[in-house]
Amino acid sequence: LPEAIISLEARLARVCPSSPATMEVNLVACPGMPAEAILSVRAGVTRRQAPISAGKPLRFPKIDGDQLLKVDILNKVGGGYVVLKPNTDGQAKRYRLEIDGMTCELEVKPT
Repeated sequence: LPEAIISLEARLARVCPSSPATMEVNLVACPGMPAEAILSVRAGVTRRQAPISAGKPLRFPKIDGDQLLKVDILNKVGGGYVVLKPNTDGQAKRYRLEIDGMTCELEVKPT
């Protein structure tokens, strides 16, 4: 039993690290950008996104050495909904969306 507890604690530590984020990125000013735009920042393999109007910092884990931040400002060009029904046969399902004259096709499959 003690080994099982230690193993569970080790797995939880990997999934839910107790150390806080070691870097914050704050949007200080954004004149001329639409209020509905999204700030997207990638540091290493971690990506964080938030509306530019949120006013909250994006927090990232520690990355050793020099660090490159990839910054994108995203603007929504359309949106829609897909109603997912229970997948009883285990097969991939395709969904076609037409949004504001644009078309996209999604495939949803169980893992």
